[in-house]
Amino acid sequence: MHQNLKSSFEQGWNSVAIVDTNAILHNLRTLKTMSGGEDLKQMAVVKANAYGHGAVDVAIAVRDQVQWFGVSSVREGMELRQAGIMKPIMVFGTPFSESVRFYTEYGLTAVLSQLHHFDILIPGTSYHIKFDTGMGRVGFRPEQLDDVLRAVESRMDVHLGGVMTHFASAEESDAHVFDQQLSTFNSIRKSFGKQVMIHAANSAASLHQQGVGFDMIRSGVAMYGFDPRGNYNPALKPAMEWYSRLAQVRFMRKGEGVSYSHSFHLPDDGYIGVIPVGYADGLPRRLRNRLHVKIGDKVYPQVGNVTMDQIMVYLGQDQPDTSEPVLLMGGTSEHSVYRWAELLETIPYEVTSVIGNRVKREYF
Repeated sequence: MHQNLKSSFEQGWNSVAIVDTNAILHNLRTLKTMSGGEDLKQMAVVKANAYGHGAVDVAIAVRDQVQWFGVSSVREGMELRQAGIMKPIMVFGTPFSESVRFYTEYGLTAVLSQLHHFDILIPGTSYHIKFDTGMGRVGFRPEQLDDVLRAVESRMDVHLGGVMTHFASAEESDAHVFDQQLSTFNSIRKSFGKQVMIHAANSAASLHQQGVGFDMIRSGVAMYGFDPRGNYNPALKPAMEWYSRLAQVRFMRKGEGVSYSHSFHLPDDGYIGVIPVGYADGLPRRLRNRLHVKIGDKVYPQVGNVTMDQIMVYLGQDQPDTSEPVLLMGGTSEHSVYRWAELLETIPYEVTSVIGNRVKREYF
């Protein structure tokens, strides 16, 4: 058993996410190389608890390799500062008047996307301006450029550090929307001269587009090993494996039902394994009767409804020892994050981000 697992189980944890920080460092280097090389600055996006990988520990592991960190809220930025992260931190989320003081108190960089944001900034705040070039979410519209430039001039007591946009479909082979966004952004950025940082490339653009690194790339889901296209990419190394353990091995008769609603009945006399992990840990109910787990060298189907705290697997005639670790997710095969995403009809981002705080994170 992996030493990290043994230690965590001894401490009373029922499941453990093992995070390989060397894989994350490898992925960061890969993204930087693919985007243009050593002159580029790189932002490690650690919002949403580093996509479920653990924001503080991931930030500590990569802080010597990146120049910036990206988070979604001031609370996430404050958490990094309190953990000793001193590199610049950008807060992607909308500034609010009630919490705008935290930008200066914790040395966070704001992202402005509406004109009234200029009015609420406290003197001394650093900020970047975001333009909506086609994402359709937040950002100044291109036709607001002159208004934005006037607002910048009107607030000389705050510090403009950069101009940015976000690509909506950089991972798609049909580059029509991407090309349109890039053209729009190129026309906008020229109005700000060379004194500000220009950045636009997310993971998808770094992997699948050329010439959009500008001054900095923002490395998100790909730094954790996942291609936004939703397919395994051999250039990236998935950083997480999620394990639990067998709590019980129970004999049941042919035809007996398993779990709520009896959505599975035993095809023959055999054994059911009970694993102490469920939807409260981030294992979705929609995976019932579809997931496979690995115990030792063998793969077993999950059966019956996923419950809040437990799942069951059909072992047939096997009786594994209850000390055996159970691989729930990880690698590149039947248990991969990509496979989970396929079964759930979603994306890898969601799969790892919803893994909850009942799951211990261990790092190596």
